[in-house]
Amino acid sequence: MNILIVKFAALGDVLRTTTILTALKEKYPGSHISWLTEELSGEVLKDNAFIDKIYLYNNSLPKELLTKSFDLLINLDKDDIAISSSEIISSKIKKGFGKDKHGKVRPFDQDSEYAYRLGIDDELKFRINKKTYQQISFEQIGLTFKNQEYVFNICEKDKAAVKEKLKNKGLSNDKIILGIVTGSGSGFCGKSLPDNYYAEIIDTLTAKNIQILLLGGPRESAKNQKIIKLINSKIIDTGCNNTINEYAAIIGHCDLILTGDTLTLHLAIALKKYPVVFFGSTSHQEIELYARGTKLLPSLNCAPCYKKICPKTDEPCMKEFTPEKIVKEITAIADKLENKKRGQLK
Repeated sequence: MNILIVKFAALGDVLRTTTILTALKEKYPGSHISWLTEELSGEVLKDNAFIDKIYLYNNSLPKELLTKSFDLLINLDKDDIAISSSEIISSKIKKGFGKDKHGKVRPFDQDSEYAYRLGIDDELKFRINKKTYQQISFEQIGLTFKNQEYVFNICEKDKAAVKEKLKNKGLSNDKIILGIVTGSGSGFCGKSLPDNYYAEIIDTLTAKNIQILLLGGPRESAKNQKIIKLINSKIIDTGCNNTINEYAAIIGHCDLILTGDTLTLHLAIALKKYPVVFFGSTSHQEIELYARGTKLLPSLNCAPCYKKICPKTDEPCMKEFTPEKIVKEITAIADKLENKKRGQLK
């Protein structure tokens, strides 16, 4: 069975799509699985034992895909390049999304009708739907989601380098470690708390003997520096120029993660950490935490909205997640993890 998966972005979506890999291998033993994606997303698929070949889209389809024919093509991406590519590539069976004669997204078959309607019916997506992304995706390929985990690997070289880096910065193995990411991608608003909230959270939790790792990418560099100036506690600033795999290795040293609906959330889930995740613009129903961590939800009627820029002043949904509320949630999980650690040491 020669299978091609098409999924370009975002990185978090690519990561959670890896849950279908184990199910496909179970249904089609001995199958050869390829994955078509963009270069950046290819980073989170490296060294994946279930993927036999990764094709990278670089301004055009790899020529090899124009001459090959697959037994099964699975496209779970509504991006224009993804649906166009899925129409062009030859396959006996196609599941997921393609493009109709008018250039619009179309479901390849009945299995993807529900996923298709989620993209055009706000009431269904925002209020009615209770299914996770994984449940929806598995239905699209005619399978049943049975809590299959993400499939993700970090190379040993990155693990070793990050371990040494954090050791030199004073990482303690005797404390509960919380990673805090202060920003998100630019796709949607409502994924980042006010700077003074983060500062109060950090100072309060540090006083409770929880070690803080400040996380982020280039977009968070300025924000993180502002937060550092506001705090009175000693933390570890992990920097904002790590590679994706280095960043993942840093998350690997954390017990808990405070985040919005971000790539960091999906890395935390993939690495079986305990996220405390707050939601504003996006739907919490589609996120599967595998009974690890907790979700904080806004009470405002305007959320979720899936807007890039909040039409209101200062993203009021984010101000609902007060430092007191977040500290309470993190402390509750940290206490449980601390008790678990003590039990293992006896």
